[in-house]
Amino acid sequence: MNYNILIANIHTLIPGQSKKPMTKQEFWNVFDILRPGLEQLLSGETKDYTDYNTLSDMLVFFNEHLVPEITGDKKDGYTLIISCDGFRQGTYHW
Repeated sequence: MNYNILIANIHTLIPGQSKKPMTKQEFWNVFDILRPGLEQLLSGETKDYTDYNTLSDMLVFFNEHLVPEITGDKKDGYTLIISCDGFRQGTYHW
């Protein structure tokens, strides 16, 4: 993980620490930093959940009901699903 870039953006990850929410681009920039650690976790190369927990914290910043669901493998690739885990309060209505 590139902690220097993450530390520069960490204030946007913690509710109450930022005056404005993280932008979509900031979210995906930080996700790109977390991606190698997430892939190592899924492949079994590590049991360190730090990157997954950081991703979870980022989503909770937007809505407390959002959770990341990640699946896949090196051969077929990985998929990130952002879910509200069945909580209606986590859905967007228009």
